[in-house]
Order: sequence, then structure tokens, then C-alpha cells
Amino acid sequence: MALNKRHQAIGGYLKKSRKINQITQRDMARAIGCHPQFVSNIERGLAPPPNTILPRWLSVLRINKGDWIKFELKLKKQELETVLSQMKAPPPVRRQARRSL
Repeated sequence: MALNKRHQAIGGYLKKSRKINQITQRDMARAIGCHPQFVSNIERGLAPPPNTILPRWLSVLRINKGDWIKFELKLKKQELETVLSQMKAPPPVRRQARRSL
């Protein structure tokens, strides 16, 4: 998964959770101590949420650590599957016949 697709997946998850909790971007921004444009940028996948703010963000959305870890693992699995599907199998190793003396 490309970096910006990862950001988009994270942003989409946070946005969906915010809407489920009926929280506006403005209210989210106030709750985590940032500008509403910052929330918008994260939700649109322009950047990942900084680790310094993420715990507050998850707390406001009532996302527990276990659910966040499951989400992150799902993303990582998708990234690895994409990389592995693009890899070509190495050519088979040819063994040389032994010569008798």
C-alpha cells in the first residue's frame, strides 16, 4: 500500500468514526487542540495523524487500543499482500550434473 493510500485509509477510518459519534470537525479540533483544517487534512489522507495527537484523537472517538491495533494490523497485512503479489518468483536453481572420474 503506497504511503498516501495508507494515510487515506487512516483518515477514512477516523472520519467514519467521527461521524458515527456525531462529532463535527470543529468540535474534534477543539477536543484535540488543533485547527479544523488540520482535522480535515488528516481525514482526507494528506498526512497521518501525529503520534503526539493520536491518543487524544482516539480517546475522543472512543476507539480503544485493541481496535486501533487491529486496524493497523489489517493495513499492514494489505501492504504486505500488495508487495508480495508484485514480486516475481526467482528462477529455478539448476543443478549441474556431477562428473565421474
